[in-house]
Amino acid sequence: MASARLYFRFLLFQLPYYLHLAIAQNNGTVPVGATLIAGSTSFRWLSPSGDFAFGFRQLDEENSSNDLFLLSIFYNKIPEKTVVWYTDNKDQNSAVPRGSQVKLTADQGLVLNDPQGKQVWSSKIDIGTVAVGHMNDTGNFMLASSSSSRLWDSFSNPTDTLLPGQTMETEQGLFSRKSDTNSREDCSNFACLKTPDNICVNLDGELGSGACGFNSICSLNGDKRPMCDCPKGYSLLDKTDKYGSCKADFDLSCNGGGQGYNKELFDVYELKETDWPMSDYDFFSPYDEEHCWLKRLPLSNGRADTSVTGKAFIKYRKGDDPSPPLVPRPPDPEDKKKRKMMNATGSVLLGSSVFVNFALVCAFVLGFFFIYKKKWIRNSPGDGTIETNLRCFSYKELEEATDNFKEEVGRGSFGIVYKGVIQTTRTSTTAVAVKKLDIVFQDGEREFKNEVFVIGQTHHKNLVRLLGFCDEGQNRLLVYEFLNNGTLASFLFGNLKPNWNLRTNIAFQIARGLLYLHEDCSSQIIHCDMKPQNILLDDHYNARISDFGLAKLLTLNQSKTIKTSIRGTKGYVAPEWFRNSKITAKVDVYSFGVLLLEIIACRKSFDIEMVEEYAILTDWAFDCYRNGKLDALVGGDMEAMNDVECLEKLVMVSIWCIQEDPSLRPTIKKVLQMLEGVVEVSVPPNPYPFSSSVAIDFWLASLPYFADMGFA
Repeated sequence: MASARLYFRFLLFQLPYYLHLAIAQNNGTVPVGATLIAGSTSFRWLSPSGDFAFGFRQLDEENSSNDLFLLSIFYNKIPEKTVVWYTDNKDQNSAVPRGSQVKLTADQGLVLNDPQGKQVWSSKIDIGTVAVGHMNDTGNFMLASSSSSRLWDSFSNPTDTLLPGQTMETEQGLFSRKSDTNSREDCSNFACLKTPDNICVNLDGELGSGACGFNSICSLNGDKRPMCDCPKGYSLLDKTDKYGSCKADFDLSCNGGGQGYNKELFDVYELKETDWPMSDYDFFSPYDEEHCWLKRLPLSNGRADTSVTGKAFIKYRKGDDPSPPLVPRPPDPEDKKKRKMMNATGSVLLGSSVFVNFALVCAFVLGFFFIYKKKWIRNSPGDGTIETNLRCFSYKELEEATDNFKEEVGRGSFGIVYKGVIQTTRTSTTAVAVKKLDIVFQDGEREFKNEVFVIGQTHHKNLVRLLGFCDEGQNRLLVYEFLNNGTLASFLFGNLKPNWNLRTNIAFQIARGLLYLHEDCSSQIIHCDMKPQNILLDDHYNARISDFGLAKLLTLNQSKTIKTSIRGTKGYVAPEWFRNSKITAKVDVYSFGVLLLEIIACRKSFDIEMVEEYAILTDWAFDCYRNGKLDALVGGDMEAMNDVECLEKLVMVSIWCIQEDPSLRPTIKKVLQMLEGVVEVSVPPNPYPFSSSVAIDFWLASLPYFADMGFA
């Protein structure tokens, strides 16, 4: 009886608190100390009208085996429970298991912990103390101080949705989720950028085609807004859309290279200070006016730009153009000479013997055949003409951009990288990395074309972006975006050891970049030289894979293996390179495994100055794993040891990657799934059938070979 009275008093004591919570929830207010638990009855905080809820939303309610929840804001009164905001863990999955808890605290605001109490996410209050939270009917969850000052709100931290009344600041953006049941960020994003000084010239093509449609010319009017005009001989495709595309007022021919062409039917207009930077036209700048005159219509998205010093030519059919020409084509002084030559040839043919006539006709036909064949070969897509949306630089431009190749920032097997600055608009510049391919060998031109064609079509946040190229005479250069934080090698092997979480994030990002190259490109790309020197870090220490000079492009209708000379860098080269075996994407998986061990241990894969037991990182790492001495592998790194489950998983994954037998290695897709915890990591076998001493002998024997081959 006494225990019953005690229990009743306890309930009376707690009753005001629960009444306070109930009343608070009626008006959307959430007090400090309030908690929600994923999968329990207390899983949401409602807005005053009940339209919106803040809480745990089960990702796949129809699938009982899926026990993951997303801390989010969602529509509460509709069956779909559409999510409008969620906790964004960037490159990691934002979903948490059943039993996870979110708590409103005074110092950090909202804090999300997993069932083991490990912090997964927080609202990160930098200044002030949280006194109350509020779920508004607008869909905005706000944290405020005791003086009602706003400390944090969901509207200021958008994820994948904008609600009515919500504004997005400059440089903020939205990122799509992979699916309703997978909260990891997808590659699609929407960004709010600053208004450029001149919208006609400040777009480089990556953000869209521009303000005007195809075959249109963009210029600014008095109020700095874009004005779109069709060139002479063109008219709007849709008369009601003044920013739309323009169509030719004459029939277009599909015959290329001047085939079926008649000078009497066509002429060209010259447009000064006009450019089509994203079109075929831009890549014929080394040629003369006569060559340009013979080309087909080079239009895509034009723009008036006073910085353009060249000439643009637009071909039109004479009879179909009712308007007077803008600028008449300059007379060709060679035309009269050619006509005189043809007249003289005709006279000779008529006044000579049949034999001479026959010989001259044969010579004329053979001469025409060789000239036409040469022209066809020159204009063949497999030769020097590169059709891509990249910017084509002249060698002089890149010489000036790099101050005559003054500042060297990197050096590899096939070229040197210099820092430079290029003009993007009349008022702004951007830093670039210019890779000068100065070692030319038999396949040098093919390698260069592979880079230009392949990298120009790749778009992923974990790949270095190629901005342009130069193919002038014997000079072949590539222009990349410049990343300020340098290479992963300098980051890992410096005096200070980077923190554990940052290193693991970098490993995940490299795997995502490789997955894109292997499986998500229209044509599979094998990198063949994965090493920390070829991983660059941006301002936020996100990893970007660089240097596709050794990549092999494999089309879908070909065998997805290659057989070629050894490629790569000592310490990262898969064993099959030395066995004259077929090379597959598994060579990149092997190199990634070595790279992952370097990220874990913060040491180089091979150090000849170390004692034999520790010289080869792959052998030593397996010994540490087999003997349960992972603390030795990370050099007593307490952050790593406090996350020993993740550490062991990463080591196991790396050992699977470096299996000597390529068939035992997982694909990079499965590697990423193991890293992310989607697939369980089984116990890996010994990666090598030989001992460490034999491996040392192999390394020592191979060093002269690598030196002769010029590998870094």
